[in-house]
Amino acid sequence: MLPPRDHATKAVHVAPSRWRPTGAYWQGFVNNVLNPKGILFYLGVFSQLITPDMPLAQTALLIAVMVSVSAVFWILFVQTLHLPVIRTGLDKSQVALDRVFGVVLILFGARVAMLK
Repeated sequence: MLPPRDHATKAVHVAPSRWRPTGAYWQGFVNNVLNPKGILFYLGVFSQLITPDMPLAQTALLIAVMVSVSAVFWILFVQTLHLPVIRTGLDKSQVALDRVFGVVLILFGARVAMLK
């Protein structure tokens, strides 16, 4: 039930939390550990590329290269999103982006629901 209109609503001031680099690190670490998508991705790729007869040095090099490429791509992607021009454009079009991706997700859900 909505409050009556003649009562003025009080503004609640919430103090912003302090940003700490260690807090951000641990939040990201816990998020990645609890998120199975990364593990499943690497398991799927490794099971296709790494064979039992592959030498250990070649296996280690392949794993190092794949993880490094993924990490560099992600860092560049995140840094690009923080550029002022990109950030401003995303902020201005947030409602439109939410609507477009909402429709896309609903369509994906409908497609999955129609499959037998």
